[in-house]
Amino acid sequence: MKAENVLVHLRRCPLVASVQATEKSAVDHPETLLRLARASVAEGVTVLRLEGLKNVRAIKPVVQKPVIGLLKRRYPGSDVYITPTLEDADTMIDEGCEIIAIDASDRVRPRNTELSRMIPHIKRRKALVMADCDTLESAIRAVELGADFVGTTLAGYTKARAMTSGPDLDLLRAILAAVKV
Repeated sequence: MKAENVLVHLRRCPLVASVQATEKSAVDHPETLLRLARASVAEGVTVLRLEGLKNVRAIKPVVQKPVIGLLKRRYPGSDVYITPTLEDADTMIDEGCEIIAIDASDRVRPRNTELSRMIPHIKRRKALVMADCDTLESAIRAVELGADFVGTTLAGYTKARAMTSGPDLDLLRAILAAVKV
């Protein structure tokens, strides 16, 4: 799917439902998350953000909506955990995720995976890239490398920027003024 096609969905409903659960929480089960995804779609949501192989496999074929897919994985020597490696991105692409969410911070990635290699790799596989950013600089760099979408997902979750009491609207405004995606 091309970015323009996803944008058509987002224009219809500019809300992405992040249907994820904290590990071992009461809703951390594919069937429960499927019900939440169905409820979101019934209310008009047209793009879902899903984490994990089992959840993508359970939800995507049923709801048949564009998916921002990601894997949360921990690797020794790296704080990056949102789709940290090329293999993790390939796993989500192979499951049919149209958009792959990746950590676009400047932190050390596992397996010597450079962001400058990761974004082009995902694009060559015909998927779109959502750069989860922590700073204005990471958003600008991700767009320069070819990211189709950026989000403030990691704002306040890295040492680069302090946590705010709610959404980091100052960072959002700065990114909107600086990039065209």
